[in-house]
Amino acid sequence: RLLSGIPVRDYLGEVTLTPDATDPGWTELVWRSSWRPKYPLTKGALRRGFQDVVDRWGAALVTHAEAVAAGGANG
Repeated sequence: RLLSGIPVRDYLGEVTLTPDATDPGWTELVWRSSWRPKYPLTKGALRRGFQDVVDRWGAALVTHAEAVAAGGANG
């Protein structure tokens, strides 16, 4: 639940990580959210901004997980 920081109302989000049953080296990341824009005509821009954030967080998560797996970072 988001209380402040972006111009939306009623934001509720969930991130689910699911290991791949056939390949233990893969994990699926799914982000779902619902929200209403505070200002008219901003929904598309907000959606693109959310997608960019999720893409960057996902990439950072992959980088961290690979470093941990290689023994280069503490979990």
